[in-house]
Amino acid sequence: MFLLSGLCYVAILVSPTSIIHIVTFILSMAYLTNIHLQRVLETELDKYPVDVSGPLMLTTLKVTIVAFGLHDGLHRNQETLIESHKRHSVRRKPTFLEFFSYMFYFQGVVAGPPAFYCDYQDFVKGENIHLPVNTQQREMEINSNERKEGDINMELNPNSKKTHRLPPSPLKPVCVKLCETLFWILLHVFVAPSFPALNNSDLTFIAAHSLPYRVVYAAISMTCCKIKYYVIWLLGDAISNASGLGFNGFTPSGEARWDLITSIKPLQLEMSTSAKVFIDNWNAQAVKWFRYVCYTRIPFQRTLFTFVLSALWHGFFLGYYFTFISAAFFITVSRMVRAKIRPYFLQSNSWKMFYDFLTFLLTYIAISYVGVPFNVLSYENSMTFYNNMYWYLHIASVIMMLVCTFLLPTPPRQSEVKVTEAQQRSEVKVTEAPQQSEVKVTEKIKSN
Repeated sequence: MFLLSGLCYVAILVSPTSIIHIVTFILSMAYLTNIHLQRVLETELDKYPVDVSGPLMLTTLKVTIVAFGLHDGLHRNQETLIESHKRHSVRRKPTFLEFFSYMFYFQGVVAGPPAFYCDYQDFVKGENIHLPVNTQQREMEINSNERKEGDINMELNPNSKKTHRLPPSPLKPVCVKLCETLFWILLHVFVAPSFPALNNSDLTFIAAHSLPYRVVYAAISMTCCKIKYYVIWLLGDAISNASGLGFNGFTPSGEARWDLITSIKPLQLEMSTSAKVFIDNWNAQAVKWFRYVCYTRIPFQRTLFTFVLSALWHGFFLGYYFTFISAAFFITVSRMVRAKIRPYFLQSNSWKMFYDFLTFLLTYIAISYVGVPFNVLSYENSMTFYNNMYWYLHIASVIMMLVCTFLLPTPPRQSEVKVTEAQQRSEVKVTEAPQQSEVKVTEKIKSN
């Protein structure tokens, strides 16, 4: 970690701002790749001395955040930057102390969650306390790059009970996250061992159980595999919040937000109705990094390249590539299906509820289906699992893609439907108006 950080800091100091992000990205990913290859080539993983790939993955993430921020802040035209690039742009190269304090701040040095460089600097300097009220209710957080003159003295709404001149207490969010952590620890200790992931690729287990049983088992075992990540990220988030890191301004009602570096939201994750909702709530800080350095900068096939980068960042076990390449394909197909089918379920609340339940069920099954290779790691185990699942979700996705492309018509947009309905209502009113006037004239004649 010290070596990687030192090499990248030298690259940041000497590289021109036009290519600083490329040089740093290649250098950090090459170093991380070497570590991943050493782990993959180790024949007995149980005897692998110390796995440092996890902290090095976080270090790679942070050094590239600084490099891409410098490229955006010092080289690119600020008027052409998209919102996320402008928010994380860095206007000067960091000093030795600033850079290495960011690399090794104790709250997130081992397991995260990592903060973006600008957010960390706001925290160190105390500027995060003076963040303005987030009146737009948007997902994008506010940091010092977006603050204007006078924001520090800006008051909250008249009905607010708090001001933002004093640091809010993190006691409530820390206690809530610690209680959540304890709950998931209990499940990890007493429930998860009963559903080992390797059973999904065990031929004896496969021979003893039917396909529907194994589909359900895969879903349960993958949920159990997620629990350990819940524990790590919730505990790391609580530790960060306890130190004051993670404060994200106030809502218009004056409530403090502590979700700046939150990496996991288990309830939203388990109730996901689409792959996008799942991704947005799973390792969220890493997802923001993928979007920042890859997805928003690649001009074509952005989903595929982002998932390939994710696989490279995780390592070279072939199970990772089964997972991420399959996920990229499934997401592409799900977008096509959503665009072609979802509008027909928006005619009433009951149909929409049915659609949401159906997508929740399919998302849960799909996530477990693509998640098994990520946990069984090897090519042999991954092929054993998919061969005995008959590649059912891959085949179904290909069929749905063909159906959406060649058979299903493109439904009208909601705005078009609303305009048509409004026109129909106006026509009905216009038609009814003369009829009503005729009735009134007739009644007057009769009365006379």
